[in-house]
Amino acid sequence: MLMSEFWIIERKKEFAIKRTYGFGQLRLIGGIARDILILGVASLVIYVLVHLFAVGVLGIKLYTISWNLRLIASVLFINLTALVCTIIVPVYRIMRLNPAVILEDKE
Repeated sequence: MLMSEFWIIERKKEFAIKRTYGFGQLRLIGGIARDILILGVASLVIYVLVHLFAVGVLGIKLYTISWNLRLIASVLFINLTALVCTIIVPVYRIMRLNPAVILEDKE
């Protein structure tokens, strides 16, 4: 959630400009979801690579998981739920922004 707050502050003017040029709420929400999903997938890929390196090269046995359809479905459901929860706060704050006030700010 802290990353979401920082992310909103850093991109506030970008969202204000997009809203000024007529971007719809669904289009903004889709862009936010895409960005957060890309970060989530990137972190998952990094985790898998580090895990494979630790197991394969260093010989460290971290833990063993028996993969099955139920486990994969559960993980996907939990990740999608976390994605939705992570998106709620930024979307709420971005939709409340007044583009004229944000763009007038001299920072």
